[in-house]
Amino acid sequence: MTEMIAIRTLSILFFLSLLFACSEKEKTYYSNKKLKSEVLVVDGHWQGTWIEYFEDGTIKRKADYNDGIQDGLSISYFSDGKPYTESFFVK
Repeated sequence: MTEMIAIRTLSILFFLSLLFACSEKEKTYYSNKKLKSEVLVVDGHWQGTWIEYFEDGTIKRKADYNDGIQDGLSISYFSDGKPYTESFFVK
């Protein structure tokens, strides 16, 4: 019984390591080295929420991606942080 649990645990850990080995956080920066945008890249495709920032660090835009295609909520913000457009995309 304990051997089965150990095998299951190792299998889960192996799967998780494969999943995270193929993903990385892609970041771009302004010339002053402040963060401009960030998104998770999985197998070469944007995955999850892409976030773009104004130079002062406030959020400029957020958009959801699934396998590199915009899919879900997209919000653009004024520089004071208030939203000014919201869109919803369906893959």
